[in-house]
Amino acid sequence: MVLQRVSRPAPVTIQDALPHEVQLYCIVDASWKSPSEKIGIGWSLYSKEGTLRLQGSSAMDATGTPLVAEAVAMWEAVCQLHRLCYKNVTFVGDCLKLVQQLECSMEDKQHIEDYISEASSTIHDIKVVAMKNHYTFNHVPRIFINVVDSLAKNTRTNNQSYVISWPCYSATVNSNLLNEIERLTKKKRKTALAIGDGPNGAGMLQ
Repeated sequence: MVLQRVSRPAPVTIQDALPHEVQLYCIVDASWKSPSEKIGIGWSLYSKEGTLRLQGSSAMDATGTPLVAEAVAMWEAVCQLHRLCYKNVTFVGDCLKLVQQLECSMEDKQHIEDYISEASSTIHDIKVVAMKNHYTFNHVPRIFINVVDSLAKNTRTNNQSYVISWPCYSATVNSNLLNEIERLTKKKRKTALAIGDGPNGAGMLQ
C-alpha cells in the first residue's frame, strides 16, 4: 500500500494562513536599510473578518541587523496593544527566524542555544508581555503584509514620529458627521419651503 502525501492548498487570504480560533490579528513589519540609518516600523490590528481596528507606525533608532529591526517592530506592537488592554491577539509577520525564536521562547524549550541571536534580549521582553496577555505569533507569506510593509517603508523614508490611528473610528465619525450634515440640510430646505410666499418659492431662503 502506497501512502500519498496530501499537501495543503496554498492560503489565498491571510485568514487562511491563521488558526481558525484567531479573533484578532496584528500584522507587523520593519523597514531596514543599513546599520547607520533609522528603521521604520509598522503594525496594523485587524478583526478576524479583516476589518482594520487600529494601526501604528514610526521611524526609530538604527539597528545593527534586519532581525533586530523586526524584533523592535514586534516589541512596539506588543507594547502598544498591551497598553490598550488587548488580549488574545495573534501577531504575524514574514520574518520566519523571528517567529521561530519567539515560539521557542514562549515554549521555554531547553535548547536555548538554537535561538540565541542578536535579538534575544528583545525577544525575552516580548515574551514577558505576551505571556501576560495570551499573545501568540505566526509566520505568514510576505504577500499578506504588503500594506504594513509600505507603511513601515514610508515611515522610515519620511522620518515620521510615532503615530497611532483608529481608521475604523474615524470612518464611523466621518459617516456620522455626513449623516448629520445631510439631516440639517434637509431640515433647512423644509424650513425654506415652509416660509416661501409663492408657488415658485419666491420667499425661499437663499
